[in-house]
Amino acid sequence: MNIAVCDDDKIFIDEIITYIPKSKDYVIDTFTLSKDLYEREEKYDLAFLDIRMNNYDGLALADRLCALNPKCVIVLFTAFTRYAIDGYKHHTFDYILKSDNKLVKKLSVEKAVVEAEQRVNLGVFGADLLRLNARDGEVKFNPLYIIYIEAANNDIKVYTDRETYICRCTMYDIESKLDNKIFKRCHRSYIVNTKYVKSIKRGYIVLTNNYEVPIGRKYKKEILL
Repeated sequence: MNIAVCDDDKIFIDEIITYIPKSKDYVIDTFTLSKDLYEREEKYDLAFLDIRMNNYDGLALADRLCALNPKCVIVLFTAFTRYAIDGYKHHTFDYILKSDNKLVKKLSVEKAVVEAEQRVNLGVFGADLLRLNARDGEVKFNPLYIIYIEAANNDIKVYTDRETYICRCTMYDIESKLDNKIFKRCHRSYIVNTKYVKSIKRGYIVLTNNYEVPIGRKYKKEILL
């Protein structure tokens, strides 16, 4: 698995590398200049990127890396939460605040590594693609990209790490097409991808994009297992 770490702070790069599980199958490339990574034609499976850098910021790098490899897992570094939130429009799987303690950083890195390995093993095009009838016609994509699904009025909104689809189906229809080990119904109007669950608090789930999804009483027992 190919991994890129890009930050203008070499000390922080070295810290992040210590959290990556040691494996002979991992090739880790480090960059202190975003320009060097942007101009490289390498297909990375996992990338840790500083959101604020000279030449190309982390968002531009994320777009570039995902253009080269659509299944690349992107994790952004930032000192400011407001910048991290913007990252979810640019294929971002997670973000790491530089002020987080070492344990939080380590857990975030390990989660990203697991996600990257799963995407490598499944493959974006090797996995069973989810087919949905959206407003603009049929769409096909890897269901692992779904963050959550919401029933709003007469629409079913499917939020992915790339874009949002408004679909013509029922919650039951879409739920029947998803892996119930990964996707959990937490409310009559919501289904969440457990890979994007950041924490579970009283009455709601916090996703990695900081969106809060309610937990219905009927589904509470299953979600808390």
